[in-house]
Amino acid sequence: TIPADGNPDDATCKGSYTVSDEDVAANGATVVATVGSQQLTNAQLQIYYWMQVQNFFSNYYYYLSYFGLDYAQPLDTQVCAVLENGYTWQQYFLEQALMNWHSYQALAHMAEANDLTLDAERQEYLDGLADSLQASAQAQGYETADELVKFNVGVAGDLATYIAYEELFLIGDVYYSQKEAAIELTDAEIEAYFDAHAEEFAESGITKDGVYVDVRHILVVPEGKNPGDTYTDEEWASCQADAQAILDQWLAGDATEDSFAALANEHSVDSDGTDGGLYEGVYEGQM
Repeated sequence: TIPADGNPDDATCKGSYTVSDEDVAANGATVVATVGSQQLTNAQLQIYYWMQVQNFFSNYYYYLSYFGLDYAQPLDTQVCAVLENGYTWQQYFLEQALMNWHSYQALAHMAEANDLTLDAERQEYLDGLADSLQASAQAQGYETADELVKFNVGVAGDLATYIAYEELFLIGDVYYSQKEAAIELTDAEIEAYFDAHAEEFAESGITKDGVYVDVRHILVVPEGKNPGDTYTDEEWASCQADAQAILDQWLAGDATEDSFAALANEHSVDSDGTDGGLYEGVYEGQM
């Protein structure tokens, strides 16, 4: 639906980066970006790209239809609703992947400049990664970790490329964690930052006088459905009955925040089972 070469008369048609697996494998060593003296190959880019896709789908799986994203359709045929520049979802994730690689390189550079090395915990994880991936591969029906990597993050990749990706992240994370732990902002500094960006905050409905709350929710969806599916009135009614049953269960008990959180961990389809359906710092109009 979007021409492979793009359409210069249509801002929503930017072209496609999709090629055959054979072309991907043959061009894995091609350098596609540089930062400083570091180079990014197609094989490495695939890892950053697919990690962006997978993380987005993992975080927003039950809300994909709100973004106008159909996970069953090619990403280069759908215009990205997150941006206003007419990018396809493929281009959005590609841009995010490049920015992520840039950030990883910058953080790793600063770690090296400050003579930082991996701590024991991170080094132990990295040292055991090959064996861990091999065990995971065999558990999922693959003979080698290379096959698992190719399935998950692109046919041009291999185990060594993926481990290099993890190592770059880990060394940069050492620097990031150190800097984050050292930050102690005063109220005056926070207010000064807010004043300097007041117009940007106001565009999101955030003001100094705004009210912020922490909320917990339990998300219930029609059974057996996927994001973007059409629901019948009967399915909606059944879903509402399920939600009402959960509410009734809470009201019949202690009806406390803790008991609600426990129900959220058990029933909310977007919960990881540990956060109790919690959203922090929500302002009016945000949802």
